[in-house]
Amino acid sequence: MKKKERLLSFDEPVSFIFAHSALKEGWDNPNVFQICTLNQAVSGIRRRQEIGRGLRLCVNQQGLRLFDEEVNTLTVIANESYASYAANLQQEYVKDNMAAPPPPSEARKKNATRNDKIFHGSKEFKDFWERLSQKVSYRVHVNTPELIRACVERLNAQTIPEPVLVVERGKFVVKRYILRLQSVRGNIAMIELEIADSEGTINKDSRPILKKNNLARVFGDDRLRHFQVLEIQNGKREAKVIFSNNVELGVHATLTFESEAGQVISERTSKPVVATYPVFNLLDRASRELGLTRPTLNAIFKGLHDEHKKMLLRNPEGFAGIFIQQIREALADHIVERIEFIVEDGRIERNLEKLFPLKKAFAQRELEEADERTLYYLLQADSEAGRKFVVQADSEVERVFVKRIVRPDDKVVFYFKFPAAFEIKMPKVVGNYNPDWGIVRFDGDRRCILQLIRETKYKHEDELRFPHEQRKIKCARRHFKSMGIDYRPIFREFAEWWRSENEIATQGLFDIDKVEKDQRQPQTKAEALGKVSKGAA
Repeated sequence: MKKKERLLSFDEPVSFIFAHSALKEGWDNPNVFQICTLNQAVSGIRRRQEIGRGLRLCVNQQGLRLFDEEVNTLTVIANESYASYAANLQQEYVKDNMAAPPPPSEARKKNATRNDKIFHGSKEFKDFWERLSQKVSYRVHVNTPELIRACVERLNAQTIPEPVLVVERGKFVVKRYILRLQSVRGNIAMIELEIADSEGTINKDSRPILKKNNLARVFGDDRLRHFQVLEIQNGKREAKVIFSNNVELGVHATLTFESEAGQVISERTSKPVVATYPVFNLLDRASRELGLTRPTLNAIFKGLHDEHKKMLLRNPEGFAGIFIQQIREALADHIVERIEFIVEDGRIERNLEKLFPLKKAFAQRELEEADERTLYYLLQADSEAGRKFVVQADSEVERVFVKRIVRPDDKVVFYFKFPAAFEIKMPKVVGNYNPDWGIVRFDGDRRCILQLIRETKYKHEDELRFPHEQRKIKCARRHFKSMGIDYRPIFREFAEWWRSENEIATQGLFDIDKVEKDQRQPQTKAEALGKVSKGAA
């Protein structure tokens, strides 16, 4: 493929690649997360290449490899033979004395049934959604001079790259493949492969071939993938090999075919360009993309260092990309610090039947075992009650939260994962927000019902990888506070997750060790039996 760097850049809107050989030779991008195989790949080498591309550790924008298992997940949409190959590949790793990898999980979706005992029969569930259906609007109190100052500071701290001219010199090379059957002895055929390219290079290789061998795997060349041996005949008159593509190869006979032309890069040079270029209307473009006025953008441009301004003439596109992106980031931060949410008269009509349909398909790998206090279950013949309650969990930290924290807590009335269709409207530059968990729980004395929304994160808020995550959490705090709903992000230790941020700030945390012991380890045998019985129901 041509222009790979541009195709893979964040500025390029393309997010789907359809190609017959993208995952083979010459593809050096580690960030492959989904592979949909439309072909019937018979070559084990090709399959190993394709899967291997997706199994590489991904790399972030700073060029650092990520070791997070929740990020490094490869999904393969494939036929049964491919699935069988993936399973066998696991065994090959073990035979090669490598550590046994985790088995591939099933990605097919399963239909779950809604738990109407909660959906229709729980007053607490109805009250929770009544509060969530309040109509809320927002206002942003923009301070234009402060915004201009923040944008100028960001831009002056950036390095704008010099333009670089890349020159590639190469040739289109055609390869000719010649197969010769040299001899047949018993059930073994000796086949010679000769490859001659249009540059005059000739390579020969002879290999013993058995029935069911694929020449692509034997010779290590995927262009031979259609030559799978069906039969080896060693007759008195004539010996020959019959392939799966209905081609026969006799002794001392030759079979010739040519590959498609392929581009071979022989030289690649890059050099800086010292020149100026015509400049498009930067302010108009930035105004359309950011929604800011031309005077505001002009004031930002005027505040830049002279060296930065000169780069507009020397690298217009590079300058524009950085100019718009950095202003967008500064604008998002400015909005988050100055946004106000107001509860208005009226309600938002939410169709709960669409948000929580009677039957819903979940990917198998997304489901975590739950109990009767959640909204969905799977019908299972081998279960004592015929039901297995499940809840969607998209990461390991969510699985731990359900398994070790929520399920053992007998004060929880119900809990559910918000569906992706439930979004809180935020300014466009921030992006709409989909919270994680809706939970209703009794307080410590069982006198009061707590309506809780919790965001589960592996890292603390100030350690989150992406700024947009922090911004959404900050906006969500103000949004739910205006509605009278207790919201906060909770992290991997989940200490006193049911308490509000304001309560923790004023009173501090309780004895965390005692809290965790009370939640996770029943104090008496009777309590233990009760909790085990509850978990099995």
